[in-house]
Amino acid sequence: MVCGAKVVVTGDGFVPGERSVIIMNHRTRMDWMFLWNCLLRYSYLRLEKICLKSSLKSIPGFGWAMQVAAFVFIQRKWEDDKSHFEKMLDYFCDIHEPLQLLIFPEGTDLTDNTKARSNEFAEKNGLKKYEYVLHPRTTGFTFVVERLREGGSGGDFNIMFASLKVFLRIDDNLTAL
Repeated sequence: MVCGAKVVVTGDGFVPGERSVIIMNHRTRMDWMFLWNCLLRYSYLRLEKICLKSSLKSIPGFGWAMQVAAFVFIQRKWEDDKSHFEKMLDYFCDIHEPLQLLIFPEGTDLTDNTKARSNEFAEKNGLKKYEYVLHPRTTGFTFVVERLREGGSGGDFNIMFASLKVFLRIDDNLTAL
């Protein structure tokens, strides 16, 4: 239980000590925090790096801590991010630590505004509109997978899909979010 919420994590298993890319949908602003419980129990939390928007590094205290932890801050514009991704991924491969990189392929959390943008993208590109998730941004994800295949450890790494189900306890009843 975290803040009165029961968290159920489903998906592929974590393999402690192996390089991994963890893929999650970004339903809320705090879903990454719920994943920490799983990493604390089954893996090494210190090895987790999150790919997140660069404005978050300006948050007093937390932003500094995320920078020290070598989180990957991006502008969400490929022209601006490609060289930074190259440098960070090369660094992670060079130090031979079993990186666990958390990526939210949707690029942002689910809100009415982001859902409307996702639906516009779907219409423009002849794609299905989703109800509970956003259309993913694929350029950075594809680059990360290819770069990690090329670098260190013989190019071996795991791709894990994590799905969170969060329940809030309200008057001794569990309600799914």
